[in-house]
Amino acid sequence: MKKRIQILVVALALMLSLEARTQVTYIITNNAVTVTGPVYSVGAVIIPDTINGYPVTSIADQAFGGFYDITSVTIPNGVTNIGYDAFDWCVRMTSVNIPNSVTSIGAQAFLNCESLTDVTIPDSVASIGDSAFYDCYYITSMTIGKGVTNIGDSAFVYCGFLTNITVAPENPEYSSTNGVLFNKAQTTLVAFPQRLGGAYTIPDSVISIGNEAFEYSILTNVTIPNSVINIETNAFAYCQGLANVTLPDSVTSLGDEAFYDCSHLLSVTIPDSVASIGNQAFLNCIYLTNINVLPSNPSYSSVNGVLFDKAQTTLIQFPGGSGGTYTIPKSVTNFGSAFAYCNNLTSVIIGNSVTTIEDEAFNYCLYLTSVTIGNSVTSIGDEAFYGCYSMTSVTISSSVTNIGNMAFYACNDLTSAIIPSSVASIGDKAFDECHDLGTVIFLGDAPVLGGDSVFKNDSDPPSGYDTATIYYYSGTTGWGPTYGGLPTVMLNGLSTPPTLGGGGSGGVGVQFGQFGFPITAAVGQTIIVEASTDLLDWQPISTNILSGSSVNFTDSDWTNYPHRFYRTR
Repeated sequence: MKKRIQILVVALALMLSLEARTQVTYIITNNAVTVTGPVYSVGAVIIPDTINGYPVTSIADQAFGGFYDITSVTIPNGVTNIGYDAFDWCVRMTSVNIPNSVTSIGAQAFLNCESLTDVTIPDSVASIGDSAFYDCYYITSMTIGKGVTNIGDSAFVYCGFLTNITVAPENPEYSSTNGVLFNKAQTTLVAFPQRLGGAYTIPDSVISIGNEAFEYSILTNVTIPNSVINIETNAFAYCQGLANVTLPDSVTSLGDEAFYDCSHLLSVTIPDSVASIGNQAFLNCIYLTNINVLPSNPSYSSVNGVLFDKAQTTLIQFPGGSGGTYTIPKSVTNFGSAFAYCNNLTSVIIGNSVTTIEDEAFNYCLYLTSVTIGNSVTSIGDEAFYGCYSMTSVTISSSVTNIGNMAFYACNDLTSAIIPSSVASIGDKAFDECHDLGTVIFLGDAPVLGGDSVFKNDSDPPSGYDTATIYYYSGTTGWGPTYGGLPTVMLNGLSTPPTLGGGGSGGVGVQFGQFGFPITAAVGQTIIVEASTDLLDWQPISTNILSGSSVNFTDSDWTNYPHRFYRTR
């Protein structure tokens, strides 16, 4: 019997020893423990209240971030601070207890903890950081204690199943009504639970609709009362079910991206009271066809549904649902990113008053096929035409000196590019991923390249991908056997650049001192040959009536020009 008791004692001692082993890493500072991470990441993590006799008071920044296999965490009473990103991306964590000792929850502390369902913020917590519970998608309810005096931006954004936010009645800074979070006086609507759908009437007490207040909401209709003055940044962003919005005469300002990606928004009326519209307030509203500004508005105007400033020198937003060909008015000097994501736009003509095509100006205009750039444009910004997959041609004027990084990135259907002699620099990846780009013609000296990947250059390109050839003229400088990793070909008096999109046809060249090429067409058809030195100004130089299947065209004046281009019609 004595031997059995000894065995049990040893087993119990071993169990106690295992139980005492901590699951976390830590540091000790000023006689207190800060937990820095888990020893291993599987299952439930229990943080002890003391380690080596010292109290655990803090969870460090990023301590448990990205440990996907953690299913739950027990935080001991005595912890006062949960750090930045402390539990972000713990995607399988279904529960966490926040003890009544915690006073601060850091920014992004529980970001992307998708499996959390319900969270209670105890009375001890004073501060909830920016995006603290962002994308905790399956949280259905949130209870906020009486001590919270600061809630950061996006704290409860993209909580897709959130239907209710409840605030303790004693809280001095915040309140809730019907599950919606307000400031105490209910003059600012702070957060609208994403899962609350249908129609919603904002209370008459509200003066301001806060940052990201309705972001990602499944609302289909919202009534904004005449009390509202400010609609803040991202207030209705990603409200993709919202079809119509009426702004009351009380509204004076719309924040940046206020209605960004409200994809089903059809029309908007801007009242006289609006004096400030933030950047990209209506960007990526892909069904929006009309922005109507009342004529008496002193700050803004509209023409055919397009939003301008009052003087119409700035084009603020081209409606994302409008399409076809658009000519930018001559009065416009700036249009920012007003055309980005305009998927129905097929062609744009930029006037001579515009000097800069800004960053992201036309990015992801998926069906934009051609752009004519005016003679005053000097710079094409970064990602200006990024993702314009359908673009087949672009006319770059001789005033352009700089082409930005990724300016034409992923313009998959672009077959050719002619770079004028004015261009001095081309940014990195400017023409990268232009899969069909076969011909790039430079009319002047080699520009400075901003990186090693300006052009796509697969040594063994997959089927359907072309490798471009660089053409340059004799007498220009800076060229070698390759440029930007691509092979180069010099064009001189005995050569002519290939037709756009492919190599030159047989019979093209100089014979008896005259440049010429064959024209093939139906018998009796009249073919006019036009010539240009800049691809903008075309002049007819020859009329040919075919008596047979082909006729030879010759140009005796070709030596009078440093370079000359031809087309037929």
